[in-house]
Amino acid sequence: MGVQTNRMLGRDVDPLLVADWLDVLCKSRPDREGKRADIKQRIADFLIERSGYPSLLMYLLAALPCKSYVTQNYDMHIERAFTCRNIAEKKEVARRPGAFDIGDVSAAADDSSLSVIPYRPVKGAGRWVLKMHGCTSEPDSIVVTSSDYRDYERGRKKALAGLVQGNLLTSHIVFVGFGLGDPNYHRIVSEVRKAMGNS
Repeated sequence: MGVQTNRMLGRDVDPLLVADWLDVLCKSRPDREGKRADIKQRIADFLIERSGYPSLLMYLLAALPCKSYVTQNYDMHIERAFTCRNIAEKKEVARRPGAFDIGDVSAAADDSSLSVIPYRPVKGAGRWVLKMHGCTSEPDSIVVTSSDYRDYERGRKKALAGLVQGNLLTSHIVFVGFGLGDPNYHRIVSEVRKAMGNS
């Protein structure tokens, strides 16, 4: 085996250019079922098709006593973890040692305690999740190509970044599974640093 170079490790590859190329490829060729769809629709279909239960990490994050969560994930695992938490709290499962029977999640779900911004906002919700880069429930909202990132600064997506900036200014944020190399992240943090005077 030879010595691995940066190119072999993918460090010289621009992920946005790869996404642009894959989008062109997706639009020009049918999938396994013979449908033509852009990269956003294919990402959503893939995640929905392979979406199972949320990971333990998602359940643990949902159990934290936080009022706000910010994610770049497209999937709906954090929402499902909250739904399970709500069911467990209603059944007082947490108070019974060794018991964890959440029953029928779909029948007992109470979404009123979680607002998913901007897709399913709930006024007066005790907690909210901000999905910065889109959601599988609305494939056109997914941010993946270079044009998506350019368009991010227009319309309601700019307001979403403002929510993150407000949280950065007023509270502590733990970034989990968040691409710290993301151009939107760097812009948001840079503007917060300027506002705080680099303190």
